[in-house]
Formats: sequence, structure tokens, C-alpha cells
Amino acid sequence: PEGMVNCAVVHDGVFYIGGSFNSGQLDLLKWTGSAWVGETVFSSKSAEVTALHSHDGELYAAGGESGFAGTDYGVKVKQGTEWQPLPGVLNGPIHALEHYEGFLVAGGAFTGVFLSTEEDILHVARYMNSGWVQIADGLDGDVYDLLLHEDALYATGDMVAMTGPSFGLASIVADIGSWTRLMPNIMNYISTSPVDGPSVARAMVVHEGRIFIAGD
Repeated sequence: PEGMVNCAVVHDGVFYIGGSFNSGQLDLLKWTGSAWVGETVFSSKSAEVTALHSHDGELYAAGGESGFAGTDYGVKVKQGTEWQPLPGVLNGPIHALEHYEGFLVAGGAFTGVFLSTEEDILHVARYMNSGWVQIADGLDGDVYDLLLHEDALYATGDMVAMTGPSFGLASIVADIGSWTRLMPNIMNYISTSPVDGPSVARAMVVHEGRIFIAGD
């Protein structure tokens, strides 16, 4: 298969990659040990999986499905050979999934539920009671990755654009009322440019107790 890879995960000893392949006909590939086997999780004009997550024996995939009213973005969980959608959809792409404090957490470019005019789910949400709820005070930029480290949930994403700085990197512990911004002086070391695009962090990893960030 040919196409764009957005994410990868190992689930039950099997390696999966999500993205958009073969001109949008497939959005998930599974490595059998000798070949890639593809399937479609999100039926759409151009199928695409934007995030994968394995937790407690369950495999989750995030993506979008287009319809008459636009594209709704949500999460599906694999049950046997079928993908079952979780009730409740968002108005923007989901870039990251994680579990924290017993809840599924999503980060992305969304600001509310599908077709909502209210900006009440700012880029990071937990799934509870068959719907998405903003975590604490939300974040002021798109989230591209989520990470658990030492009992805290970390989020990274938008850093600096011509319109100004965003959160860059933030963390939250338990369910306190606000996220802790960990790059308060981000403009001191990441500058704006009229030529280059916005500065965006896209991935995090913990190595020897330290968090490393990669991006544009």
C-alpha cells in the first residue's frame, strides 16, 4: 500500500499503522510478519485514521467521516472483527489518544462537538457519559500528542505562529482546575517568521526521565 502515515501502535503483539492509503481506500494497515493487510475503519471519500491507542486489551482509532453536513470526527473501538463508534463526535480532527485517571482522553484541532457554535471543548477532552467534556480550562492551540509521565498528563502541539504564541507544552495532575503551561517564555527561544510556517510540536517521548519533543 502507498500513502501517508499518521500514527502507529503495537496492540496484542501486532504492529498497526494508521493514515490514508491507496488513494483513501484504506486507513489502517496491520503487519502479519510477512506483509501488510489493510482495512477501512472510517468510511469516507478519503478514509483516514489520525490516531491509534491500545489500552487494557482494547484498540482505539480516531478519524473522520464525511457526510452531507460536513465531517464529524470521533473514535472507534475494535470489538472482534468490527469497529464500533463511541457515541459523541467532535468538530475537528483528533490527533492523539491516551488514557488518564480512568478515562479516554483526546487531543486535537477541535473546539466543540460536531455542528456546535460554542467553543466549549478547547483541544483536549475526556470521554465520559457517552460524550466528550473539556479537561480543566482547555488549551489555546491544537494538540498533536499526549503523554503520561510520573502521574501527570502532558500535552504538546501549537507553539508559535504569526498571530502569537500558544501553549507549546502543558501538564495537568489529577483533576485540578487548570493546565500548567510549561513554556511561559516560549517567544524567547522560538521566533515567528513571515516565510516559515507555524512552529508545531508533533510528538513526545520519555528517555532517561526526561521528555523530548519533536516537530516543525
